[in-house]
Amino acid sequence: MISCLFSNDLTKLCNWTGLGQKIAFKGLMLKNIVHRAIRKNPGTKETTEGNLQEVVSKYLKGAADREGGRKNRPQN
Repeated sequence: MISCLFSNDLTKLCNWTGLGQKIAFKGLMLKNIVHRAIRKNPGTKETTEGNLQEVVSKYLKGAADREGGRKNRPQN
């Protein structure tokens, strides 16, 4: 769901807490919207904010390596 809402360039500017001059996903209204949407699905009805944090944090953390990012970095 997050990949449909954010471009990869925007994803690179975010993390869960806002650490290091990044946008804090946990403070966005979008976080509440995503959480409510996930909870509407009967299979994910019991999703907690902690579960959401774990999945979204992992997704945001990998943004720099997506779309060829790792391949485009200089090799040492």
